[in-house]
Amino acid sequence: MFIEKLASLDSACDFQQSRLRRSLSEKDKALYRYIDLYLEEYCKFYGLSLQYVQEVHEQFVRQYQFDLLNFSECQKYPLQLNGKKWEGGRIEYDIILILSFLLEKHRFRMASWVAEQLHEDDVLCIGIGPGVELGIISKLRKTSRRKVVGYDLIVSDFVRSRYGSSVRQEYFNTGAIRYQAIVLIEILEHLADPESLISLVADSLKPNGRLFLTTAINIPQFDHLYNFVPGEIVGILEKHGLTVTSLLKINHVLNISKVCSANELVIATPSVKKTVSNEEIPES
Repeated sequence: MFIEKLASLDSACDFQQSRLRRSLSEKDKALYRYIDLYLEEYCKFYGLSLQYVQEVHEQFVRQYQFDLLNFSECQKYPLQLNGKKWEGGRIEYDIILILSFLLEKHRFRMASWVAEQLHEDDVLCIGIGPGVELGIISKLRKTSRRKVVGYDLIVSDFVRSRYGSSVRQEYFNTGAIRYQAIVLIEILEHLADPESLISLVADSLKPNGRLFLTTAINIPQFDHLYNFVPGEIVGILEKHGLTVTSLLKINHVLNISKVCSANELVIATPSVKKTVSNEEIPES
């Protein structure tokens, strides 16, 4: 596996991927192999060496640890401060994003959650990045009739080559089309006003549709703009006519005990109120 070759160069990476893989079910192992192959194909497409991937990962980790320390002291995200920022470009950022599925338990749980929960045939994915979630939705877990459309402000050559006309490089706006399912994975925290996007997607769901989204809590990544308060998303969604039917909280494992980082995995629907399943999943 590509991740094993990378881990041979980096003991920290080896520890993370070994710990994650030991926790996987047989079903999850297939998903893990799919993402591992996805990273390998991405690197081949751009001619990236293992050593380069390792260097990019190490640089990002050092920067994120620095940002965590700052956040633990002043509760401000990097963009609110004047310090040094991570200087990676689109390709480097894509590497970090794909690697995170293979190294971080909370990130892999998001991929597994989408694969397990999303069964609709008509899907809109906003903020596709390197396209991992789009691949899981359209390729790995597709039904015979599934149609998937992806939007992002920047669509890489790799994503275009892989998904063709299914992806669109533009800001999503509500149109005449309504969708059975809309997916917003790790996108809302990148917006200064995430409620504006929620308003758009609420108007773009079919009456029996479902919205899948995640929120970020105390995750001071270099490009994050909005820090969600736990459970805040419920009120925002209700304001726009959506009812939360499932909310899972996944805590991160960090070396800085003062920072309690987490993600919330949320399913909502434009229907009458239902009993909400609210579950916290600690990382171990």
